[in-house]
Amino acid sequence: MDNSLDHLEMTVRRRDPAMQTKDTFRYHLLFAVSGALLLAAIVAFYTAVVSFLTAVDRSAALYTVFLPPLLLFAAAAVCFFSKDNMRIEYDYSLEDGKLIVAKIKNLSSRKEVLNLPLNQLKRIEPFSPERFAALSERKLNFTLNPDEPRHLLFCTSDGTPTAVVLELNEAFQKALRKAI
Repeated sequence: MDNSLDHLEMTVRRRDPAMQTKDTFRYHLLFAVSGALLLAAIVAFYTAVVSFLTAVDRSAALYTVFLPPLLLFAAAAVCFFSKDNMRIEYDYSLEDGKLIVAKIKNLSSRKEVLNLPLNQLKRIEPFSPERFAALSERKLNFTLNPDEPRHLLFCTSDGTPTAVVLELNEAFQKALRKAI
């Protein structure tokens, strides 16, 4: 690579305002549902403790009384933690001969999901859903906008043949093609 392409960054966000609004609505809905479930679980747990302490046969009451609050707590936890996957962005960067893809949740939590040396890239081709579905390689999709042009990168990641889907701009395409 020449020096002008040694460091290149790109962030992929939802471009469709309707999809952004849907994601934001789902995020707030899951947050509200998790709060409501947590409140219901607290009330159910309080009721369970009171009924357990006043029950004559405590062994039968143990399973029937404490199971609903535990299920409500579990449902609240699932809703609360799944809301974090509603607002996602991806950062692509090329630096020091590596393609690095990071997943950003809620504009706060950044996690590197792919660190690929460019010498492990085999080829790049335009994305086709039919072709992607028919592949036998491990498949990784780091895209958000189905209407945007996407590219399929074939590589070897951790010794495993892998197909990676990315939304690449012209500069990134040029840099990756130059690295192959």
